[in-house]
Amino acid sequence: MLGETSCPMKEDFIMADPQHACSNCSISMVSGNRWVCNQCENFQICDRCYEVELKREERERHPIDQRQSHTLYPIEINDVPVDTKDIDDILESEFFNTRTFHNPTAPAFVTTCNICDLDIETGQGWRCEVCPKYDVCKSCYQKDGGIDHPHKLTNHPSMADCDAENKESRQLRELKLRKMLDLLVHVPRCCSAHCQYPDCRKIKELFRHGMQCKTRAAGGCVRCRKMWYLLQLHAHACKESRCRVPRCRDLKEHSRGSQQQSDSRRRAAITGMMRQ
Repeated sequence: MLGETSCPMKEDFIMADPQHACSNCSISMVSGNRWVCNQCENFQICDRCYEVELKREERERHPIDQRQSHTLYPIEINDVPVDTKDIDDILESEFFNTRTFHNPTAPAFVTTCNICDLDIETGQGWRCEVCPKYDVCKSCYQKDGGIDHPHKLTNHPSMADCDAENKESRQLRELKLRKMLDLLVHVPRCCSAHCQYPDCRKIKELFRHGMQCKTRAAGGCVRCRKMWYLLQLHAHACKESRCRVPRCRDLKEHSRGSQQQSDSRRRAAITGMMRQ
């Protein structure tokens, strides 16, 4: 359905072919080698990060969540064109005619009234609940006793309503995240098969999956990535020296070591600047 709708408009889209990005520093790799893991499908690093990887201790190297070692092998980057000049014809697109570059808070695309063909300001239009893309402005809606349309029309939400909805959804996400972090502390102490916490069983299953998963977070497992995200958030805020949350102490030590390395590089850079 989506393909049939977008096919007639394919000339209006901008196509991009991004280069490979380093899994550590997220910088596009356009020259040299990209170092690929022989087991993790989505892990690849640049030459600079590979040199850093070699200097790390064995337990801090990729993958940090497994005891077995993975081999990184180089792939030469030679598919980046030297000449990047765009020789394609410039295509006019109706979608960009409605962009408002002078106001970054304004909507990138505006809705047009189906009757008078004028742009409808945010919160000043009416939309059909049944017919797709049937919108009318406030003036046409109130003209001559209303619109002669067979279906019900509802008012567009205003910017204030959208902001309030986004704020409410953000607060709900933060509340849910706090509950998950509280469960991380609760689960290692919980021995009940019928725990009063409704999500306690889910966290236990997540831990059990992390112990048995062969793909792991570095290989692209979504559940493992979710678990490591929660563990990293907990370790960042945890102040207990004998925390029972799995891998909390390891993550603290890794974070502390990374911070010390960052401080050393910063001091070395400042010293070099002072000597110049």
